[in-house]
Amino acid sequence: MSIMSTILDVKDVSKNFGKLEAVKNVNFQVYENEIYGIAGPNGAGKTTLFNLMTGIPYHPDTGTIRFYGKHLERMPPHKISRLGFVRTFQKPITLPDETVITNVMLGSYYGAKSKSDIFDQTRNVREKSLRILDYVGLVNKEKAKAGGLTTFEKKKLMLASAFAMNPKLILLDEPLAGLSAQEIQEASSLIRKSNLEKKIAIVIIEHNMRCLMDLSKRVMVLHHGEKIAEGKPKEVAEDKTVVEVYVGAISL
Repeated sequence: MSIMSTILDVKDVSKNFGKLEAVKNVNFQVYENEIYGIAGPNGAGKTTLFNLMTGIPYHPDTGTIRFYGKHLERMPPHKISRLGFVRTFQKPITLPDETVITNVMLGSYYGAKSKSDIFDQTRNVREKSLRILDYVGLVNKEKAKAGGLTTFEKKKLMLASAFAMNPKLILLDEPLAGLSAQEIQEASSLIRKSNLEKKIAIVIIEHNMRCLMDLSKRVMVLHHGEKIAEGKPKEVAEDKTVVEVYVGAISL
């Protein structure tokens, strides 16, 4: 497949919570090996859109979501992950009382396609997990309890667990939030490296606009659940509607 082959196709996706229209008829596509950014003020519907795509914890009311042509609108989250479509969360989610390597190994088992696949990979799953921990810079923490890690280390552990599921696409929800300037630089480099070396497509939500624009090949901006702009970072940054939305958000 060429680099412009569509792997994720979201069409007319909407979600209401009572009278609140959280996501309104959103359309976009993600191409193979692409980093695609999603921006917007707080409450724009960004994380809700991630939830709808992964089925965690709910599906869309209307619209279609296709990943490599397969419909995800009513598919259980574990089956979605086994297609190679995985995510991280705004707040780092780990099993705090388990070791770092156990967290990554569980990612491998969760992403297994069948019981026989689990048994087949058990022999090698520890070695695979150690390689992943080395890749994200946590191999020296393999025996540490996940609950004792720093925020940045927990974010790297979430990413390592996602890598363990053999992803073709990862949704990253604010991976740079709460990090120092040095950690942001390291995290951005890791995201870019995983895209280039592992050939993983990435959809990233991020409030750090400078980093989002630098990482992404294309960017979509949401406002009150609707897409108001999409295109190359420079085009989006200069869009009058986008500028007005962000100036208004800052004023508020």
